[in-house]
Amino acid sequence: MLGALVVGLAITIQLAWGPPIWLQLIIWLPITVFSVVGALRVAKAALLGAEYRNAAHEGRITPP
Repeated sequence: MLGALVVGLAITIQLAWGPPIWLQLIIWLPITVFSVVGALRVAKAALLGAEYRNAAHEGRITPP
């Protein structure tokens, strides 16, 4: 989802103004890196919250 957003914005800017490729790289690489790092933190927090809410525990096979 994040990748689609970044690529869509990059294509839109390229078609609207036509900046050189080096300028596109200078703009989009830092934006992509920082947004991915931020999204990872949010996703990890959501995963930990879901595990806590559902009382997740290690998988063990218990005899019937």
